[in-house]
Amino acid sequence: DQGKFMELLYDLVAGGGYIQSIVDMRRGLDFAATREDIDTERIGYVGVSMGAMMGSVTCSVDERIDAAVLVIGGAMGDTTNEALAGVDGATFIPLLSPRPLLMLNGKNDPLVQPAWAKRLFDAAGEPKERKAGECPGDVDQDQVGMRPAGEADRRGDDQRSEDAAAARPP
Repeated sequence: DQGKFMELLYDLVAGGGYIQSIVDMRRGLDFAATREDIDTERIGYVGVSMGAMMGSVTCSVDERIDAAVLVIGGAMGDTTNEALAGVDGATFIPLLSPRPLLMLNGKNDPLVQPAWAKRLFDAAGEPKERKAGECPGDVDQDQVGMRPAGEADRRGDDQRSEDAAAARPP
């Protein structure tokens, strides 16, 4: 739910993990530059959820990234919190331009609220595009294989657990 998401975000920022993750992504680009089999003149970024929020900063400050696709991401929700405001993608996203940005969001996402996505998109320069689709508020985690292994068993739902485990890649 929204409260747990914000708590995670606060903890990640306060503990230094948010900024460290951005540094780690940039070190990944450094490593890619050492490889002959990677064309570092054509690097794109795709980030989903927290990866989209962190990616909005990473892509903006690192010009080695040529294009960004941010899926289910947005600006920080609580701009009154000084720690969050300091790492808010909306502060950095104007630096992405003239590199292209595509944002894909849910119209009624229960975690990354549409207002957060709009604020990030509005802060970005051109070229940019934003698409918003339906987002179910209650996803069956077993159907998408996201429930931790064995959790369904403890609920007495052995078959769904087996089905979810079988659907996961090896």
